[in-house]
Amino acid sequence: MQETRGDRKSTFGQKVKGLFSARRRSLWIALVLIVAGIGLWGFFASRSRTTAGNQNQMLRLARVSRGPIEVTVTGTGTVKPSRRWELSTRAAGDVKRVLVEAGQAVKAGQPLVELDADDASLKVENAELELEQARSTLSDLENDLALLTVRSDSEGTLTGLSVKEGQSVPENYLIGTITSSKMEVRAYFNASQVRNIKVGQEARVFFPDLLWDMTGVVKHVSEAGKADGRGAVLYPVTVEIENKGALVPGLLATVEVNTPAGVMKAPDSTKETSYVTREVRTKVSGTVKRILVADGDYVKSGQVLVELENEALRKQVESQRLKVKQAETQLSSAQDELASRTITAPADATVLDVKVSEGDRIGAGAVVVILGDLNSMEVTVPVDEIDAGKVKVGQQATITSEAVPGKQFQGKVSGIALEGKTSSGVATFDTTVAIEGQTDLLSGMTCDVRITVASKDDALLLPIEALQSRGNEYMVWVVSNVPASNEGQSQSRRYPSATVDRSILSEAKPVTVQVGLMNSTHAEILAGLKEGDTVVVFSQSSGQSGGTGQRFAPGFGNPGVVIRTMPR
Repeated sequence: MQETRGDRKSTFGQKVKGLFSARRRSLWIALVLIVAGIGLWGFFASRSRTTAGNQNQMLRLARVSRGPIEVTVTGTGTVKPSRRWELSTRAAGDVKRVLVEAGQAVKAGQPLVELDADDASLKVENAELELEQARSTLSDLENDLALLTVRSDSEGTLTGLSVKEGQSVPENYLIGTITSSKMEVRAYFNASQVRNIKVGQEARVFFPDLLWDMTGVVKHVSEAGKADGRGAVLYPVTVEIENKGALVPGLLATVEVNTPAGVMKAPDSTKETSYVTREVRTKVSGTVKRILVADGDYVKSGQVLVELENEALRKQVESQRLKVKQAETQLSSAQDELASRTITAPADATVLDVKVSEGDRIGAGAVVVILGDLNSMEVTVPVDEIDAGKVKVGQQATITSEAVPGKQFQGKVSGIALEGKTSSGVATFDTTVAIEGQTDLLSGMTCDVRITVASKDDALLLPIEALQSRGNEYMVWVVSNVPASNEGQSQSRRYPSATVDRSILSEAKPVTVQVGLMNSTHAEILAGLKEGDTVVVFSQSSGQSGGTGQRFAPGFGNPGVVIRTMPR
């Protein structure tokens, strides 16, 4: 049978269709690999083409390794004492004496400058006198107030009680009489005898009618003599004895007194024997408020007998107490004013500056001396608003100064301003760092401060240039099967865009990573990589001003921030 042209076309189509059916899967896979390779080569090549002037870019490989990482915030400030005093005057006056000079160490309370104080001294003297008078008047009034309570001044039987409640009584009114259990005997001695007799000496009293011999005490020696019938001048001496119950007034008695010069015996016997009585009288006027005893009661010394009240006297006392307080306030004010004429050091410190000279006339509030505690220094630095939230009180800081080359000083953050200062649309927050210990830093020196805001001793690290940002995610290019010649190295080679080493880059694969701490050189990897992985690091050639886009976290690298990694 002869084959027609139509049959030949059909047969050819079936052959072609069969051919593609057999190899279709293999061809598509090969095609995808070719496209992927071209895309990867194009990615790395495009990085070079996007730089300014199509210049070369540095590519290197780095291994993920463990080591320490430190994140710091830096700033510049001026050293000053943490405690500084500008001492001023409270009142105007003339400078009398300047007692210190700049650079001198002073102790707390030490006088620094004296002003003329004659007028202030006079005010103090007048205030002291007024206070003394006010207190004296108050003391008298309070004594009178206490006398409204009538007390017994001796022990014995109360008789002749003559008041009742509600009765108004004047000063020196007789309330009653207290008859003591003791008796008095009055005897007379001549001048030669009486000069040896003193109050308190022991005496002997003999009652011949009772044949009692009793011991007593001299209570009074009169200096007024009395002539007897013979023309002799005799002096009365009163002796007090205990009444044992049988003694009555008028008993005959003889009296002898034991003196250092011997026993002095009264020339004559005496019948001047009487009970010891004490009148109870009011010492201030008032109204009887309460009677606490009855007529005939036996009372003790100091016992309350009657209570009086006197409202006018109480008001006088209250008013005088207020006057005393006013006088005390006036004296205190005058003393403060006098003390203010001498400017003293509030604490141990160093004189930074003396603003006055002797003889100067200064006004109230004028600064005369500036002090500083140079043993406690600090430096305040402005911290960018982006970094302010990272800084905490107590964080360690390192301080350096060009004025003290080659030295580092340690400190701690002691305070952070709650309100920022805005300049050119950027807010900064003043952060104070207390410098630890005594240093060579002087007040006024400019210092650079580096505050450690975060750190880890053993973190999984890679170079910061290896990171690529994609929105809120980070990725790196991981290279597998690195040639043996590249192992153990962090290789740096310059690859022109047309001659990229495809044998290495063709193995690179994008890997999403989770990032922790970052500084200017390294980033901490929390997830996505392991120690020993090899990554591609991109860095610009020196002199290039262009770039491939932002690769770091927003806000990274702002002015005032320096971040570094310490080598392991």
